Amino acid sequence: MHISPIYLTECVKKATGKSVQKVIIDYKILYAKTRLHQADKTVADVAYALDFNETANFNQFFKPNTGMTAT
Repeated sequence: MHISPIYLTECVKKATGKSVQKVIIDYKILYAKTRLHQADKTVADVAYALDFNETANFNQFFKPNTGMTAT
C-alpha cells in the first residue's frame, strides 16, 4: 500500500472510530461466531482456524469479547 503503519492506524481510527487491534478482534469474533453456528464445526476447529494453539486460549479470548462462552 506504500503507506506507513502509523498513517494506516490513523486512517482506520478515523474511518471506524476503533483501534486497529479492536477491528481485528471484532473480525475474529464475527468469524468465530459464524463458524460456531455451523453444525459440523467444533470449538476446537474454530480455535485452530483462528491460530489459537489451545482451545482454552480461544475460550479466554472469546468470553471477554462476547460475554458468552464459545459453546
